[in-house]
Amino acid sequence: MSRLLDMNFLLACAWRSHADHRMAPSWLEKQASFSTCSISQLGLLRLSLSPGYRASSPDALEALREITTHMHAHVIADDLSGEDIAAMSSHSEVTAAYLVALSGAYGLKLTTLDRALSEKP
Repeated sequence: MSRLLDMNFLLACAWRSHADHRMAPSWLEKQASFSTCSISQLGLLRLSLSPGYRASSPDALEALREITTHMHAHVIADDLSGEDIAAMSSHSEVTAAYLVALSGAYGLKLTTLDRALSEKP
């Protein structure tokens, strides 16, 4: 099954300073295909430019390009409505709920570093 990568997984692929950087790119190279979407791409850029990573805009864009131009990479459209997502219990769950719904709509499995989310059916 192909995967939709969330922003935290993309961040781990992009930056050596991320705690999961050794695992993420290695895992990604073994995949037959994977997908990103504008929500996860924008999340990577936003987090890369944050004080925690302090990447420049050109460096963040280049990190994104390295992932999205990989020969097994696909970009899917963020074409669901906010009404299409499951009920949430907090503001911090909105993006994850959307990505879960989007991955399901495209027959993909969401790939995330969020342990609690990845354990949900």
